[in-house]
Amino acid sequence: MKLADVLGTGVTSWRDVHTALVPLDEAGKAKTAGFLFEEFAYGYFKAAPEYRESLKSVWREHALPRLVRQRLDLAKRDHGVDLVLEDKEGRLLAVQVKFKTKEQSLLGWTKDRLSSWLAEADEADGLVLFTNASGLDK
Repeated sequence: MKLADVLGTGVTSWRDVHTALVPLDEAGKAKTAGFLFEEFAYGYFKAAPEYRESLKSVWREHALPRLVRQRLDLAKRDHGVDLVLEDKEGRLLAVQVKFKTKEQSLLGWTKDRLSSWLAEADEADGLVLFTNASGLDK
């Protein structure tokens, strides 16, 4: 399933995207909603002017070049790094993408496996958390 298939045409706002993903999450297809939100994040980093001008490359985890995977010392199995951004200076940023049906939700360090992402991304030059959640649980 592709994000374009779920969204259809006429999408003009984040609200439209959220509205399309919520039914998947509520139908027990949280992995599908999360995967499609990763696709949204990938497109956002590729298209948003503030990122398009400052980034050299954007990769989804499964499409990482071997040398980038080695430089970050990432395992073959995904433990939290969903995207990798390379800026114009060659710095690599490890991105974790998290979708929440309820945007007022807080992300949990254990429940949402943020600690796994931090451990896996320890060789990255920076970290980016891309989420629609309202914050982090302390």
